[in-house]
Amino acid sequence: MKNKSAMQKHYEGKIIEFQKHVKNLENKNTDYYTEIRRLQKENNTLKQVNQQQKEWIERLLQYTELSEKDIKIACEKDKNLSQMFGLFNQLGVLTRGVM
Repeated sequence: MKNKSAMQKHYEGKIIEFQKHVKNLENKNTDYYTEIRRLQKENNTLKQVNQQQKEWIERLLQYTELSEKDIKIACEKDKNLSQMFGLFNQLGVLTRGVM
């Protein structure tokens, strides 16, 4: 076998150096991708919260246009609807448990 020349050794060292650099960049890229996915999930959650708050604000603005009596009626109606949906959910749980 031939002995490697100084130039060959130099280039092999550079190749190894570049391979390490590429591997380091790939690891950073993976970390950035993971962080982007986490931030996208957080953003989607915040969008949902924002939408819910917009709906509440819209409902509250509608209440401001009502008389005190109408507000009481609307609140009672919302309360009754909430209770009704709760009962439907309980009924659904019971029927799933029977089957």
